Amino acid sequence: MAQLMQYGDDIWNDYLYRVCEHDYQMLAVADVKSVIDPLCVWRYSDDFVLQKLLGKHKVESVRDEYDLRDKLAQTNIFEIKGRYLKDDINRRLLVIRLRKTQAIQYQIYTNEARTICEKHLKEPDLQSPERWMIEYLFQSLQMNVDGYAISDHARATLSQKFKKDVTKSLKLYLCRPSTKTAAQRKQAIHILFDKMDEEDQWEFPFLVNYLLREHDYNETPYNQLRDQILQLSVGMK
Repeated sequence: MAQLMQYGDDIWNDYLYRVCEHDYQMLAVADVKSVIDPLCVWRYSDDFVLQKLLGKHKVESVRDEYDLRDKLAQTNIFEIKGRYLKDDINRRLLVIRLRKTQAIQYQIYTNEARTICEKHLKEPDLQSPERWMIEYLFQSLQMNVDGYAISDHARATLSQKFKKDVTKSLKLYLCRPSTKTAAQRKQAIHILFDKMDEEDQWEFPFLVNYLLREHDYNETPYNQLRDQILQLSVGMK
């Protein structure tokens, strides 16, 4: 494991650092750079997310979340997809840059993202709540990317923490006006699983399998996550 981590450091130092830094410096809209770091940890964002971020990270040249959305769409990081600003490969490079060069800020921003997802899930009229439950769980794992390999105890602790996050987010997902009956909750789980398995969600199952594996990479952790969600949903009322 130590050799693998050293290999990753070599790739960062010899190649990725220059690529990531070039991406950051080449942002098409310079006046939104101050919000790029807290935003790049998000795979998706909408007006609610942008509003919350502006409340924490002021951008003097931006009037509101709608203005920010339009300016971000002019960068090479995000493009508008329906109601969402969906990420591109450049965003992933910026996440690597943030994690490698500002580890403490990376932890702060991923934790902040998880908190905003939780607030989003509490909105009774939220569109596509399944998307934000998945993003909540993604952020829960993303904030532990650097710590999972420290020891067997750290990996076991992460697994237990993640199970608690699954329970918490599932309760928020199912405690909605549209999921009052058992049949409605069952349908909501089907919708959640369909969203989890969509091609553009590939980062989520990969991170689940990578961080929660016992030994070699396989799909057992992701299958166990689906089983956990299904079992929990049966007992929720």
